[in-house]
Amino acid sequence: MITTGFIYFLAAIISLGVLYVRRIYGYWQDRGVPFIEPHFPKGSISSLGKTEHFFEMIKRFYVELKGEGKPVGGTFFMTTPVAVALDLNFIKTILVKDFHYFHDRGFYVNERDDPLTANLLTIEGSQWRALRTKLSPSFTNGKMKLILPIIKDISDRFVQCLNEELCKREEINLSGYMSRFMMDIIASSAFGLDCNTLKDSNNEFFIMSQAASDTFIARTLKKVFMTSFKKLSIFLRLKVTKDQTSQYYTRIVEETMSYRDRNNVQRDDFLSMLMQLRNKGNLDGDSGNAKDSGKLTNNEIVANAFLFIIAGYHSSATTLEFCILELAHNAIIQENLRNEIRSVLEQHENMLSYNALMDMKYLDKVVNGKPRTISEIHY
Repeated sequence: MITTGFIYFLAAIISLGVLYVRRIYGYWQDRGVPFIEPHFPKGSISSLGKTEHFFEMIKRFYVELKGEGKPVGGTFFMTTPVAVALDLNFIKTILVKDFHYFHDRGFYVNERDDPLTANLLTIEGSQWRALRTKLSPSFTNGKMKLILPIIKDISDRFVQCLNEELCKREEINLSGYMSRFMMDIIASSAFGLDCNTLKDSNNEFFIMSQAASDTFIARTLKKVFMTSFKKLSIFLRLKVTKDQTSQYYTRIVEETMSYRDRNNVQRDDFLSMLMQLRNKGNLDGDSGNAKDSGKLTNNEIVANAFLFIIAGYHSSATTLEFCILELAHNAIIQENLRNEIRSVLEQHENMLSYNALMDMKYLDKVVNGKPRTISEIHY
């Protein structure tokens, strides 16, 4: 039988909860910042998964708040206040002058239970600074030149594969081929694997990588919850990555590194650079400060190789798809680009090199200009 005391206690708990939520939802108003009206429990993101994609929702926030004439606006991801930078000068201040206050991206990290989340994109504070110092030499122009032969080899396979398919049929699914093309590049340069998914779309690496990089709404909502309630999610041992996925990529990387160590295999790829950072703390020919930050661990290597799939697979493939679509619709741009490529290659003895790519200024404009009209991040 429910007692009067229990009813009073329950009413007090509910009242405190309501007051707590009201206090949180008054965060931006108390600071005089324009904000998107929140509704418990989702806050400002109640439309997510119903009528809007995540990035369409962010764009709407920007458009609605921009009209207020302030450098920053406010939203709520569930009960977490989230700022939206609106002014270009304010954005520059965040990214340059005051970057030391804003380098944390706010992503969910659970290194204990989900080690693949602890990568350069997600970790914070001194841990991020140390890892950034270690990895920065891997992305210099000199190191990128070493990986170009891998990309060229896979590009040649891609062209050959398209030619073979076009001999069989008039139309092909270019989106599927672009996805497999990018996956072959990532598998080879980041994991040291020759998957050849262009020929075999049932390849295990390709299937696992597609599953790992999916953007299903249930997974997106789970990520929003974990980002909004980090401490609770870590306490509950929630994971972004499935155990099967984590175990697969850990096994792939560790087996590849073990084989290279035993057989003294040297290969110009990203994994080889990570192994140098694990063994010596710096890269061959590097005189920077990476060694002072310590050596990489195996978990750090796996997590940052896996980051190539999360950050580079869909975005790169979709960018190329939309570029090719634009070229198909615009014969003038297509002809200008073809002429530039031919002209530059003639100047470089018909060899596709890093320097030749850097001389293709029009190509750079085509690739970087397309996301301004259609953002691949929606797809």
